[in-house]
Amino acid sequence: MALTKIPLPAETYYHIFSDSNGALFEVETTEADYKQLGMPSPINPVHLNGSWHSSYSAKKIPVGTYADMGLNTVLVNVDGIQVSVKTNEIVNDKLTVDAITRLKGQGFLKSF
Repeated sequence: MALTKIPLPAETYYHIFSDSNGALFEVETTEADYKQLGMPSPINPVHLNGSWHSSYSAKKIPVGTYADMGLNTVLVNVDGIQVSVKTNEIVNDKLTVDAITRLKGQGFLKSF
């Protein structure tokens, strides 16, 4: 699978809520709202359709792309799953055979 190199995007922030059936859904939020959770006396996020479960931040990239994270690390999205690999595991915009074998063994890749 050919990959497209893109610039590393900015951090994005999310709250995860659970609905009345227990299904989880995420809602994008602001950096300030996310970071206040780490302050003394935080205010838990509220959503009309569910109760707050957790929050996280991530640099999300589209399927079929990769972005240089620095320090010999690349963020890649294959099969809708983001993983980091070493820079030398992508050659000519493709994962190397060794990287594919390793990621398949870890359960990350299904389409190879």
